Amino acid sequence: MVVTGELTALEMAYRTVFVGTLVFLVLMVFLCLIRAVKGPSVGDRIVAVNMMGTMIMVIIAVLALLLKEGSGGTACGCQ
Repeated sequence: MVVTGELTALEMAYRTVFVGTLVFLVLMVFLCLIRAVKGPSVGDRIVAVNMMGTMIMVIIAVLALLLKEGSGGTACGCQ
């Protein structure tokens, strides 16, 4: 991502929140992967894989906001 110019304090705060959210979600995806592999029952494995799919969709949405792609780029007040 190429940044041209200075970032405002609000843009920097949003970037920090987005990156923190992405790190947390990736960590949770790996924990779900462990549960999907080790799960004590088939039901636990199915739920873990379902959660992983949902979290990956959220990761894509947060990345779209962070990279200012699509119509959601102005949701954070950024231009």
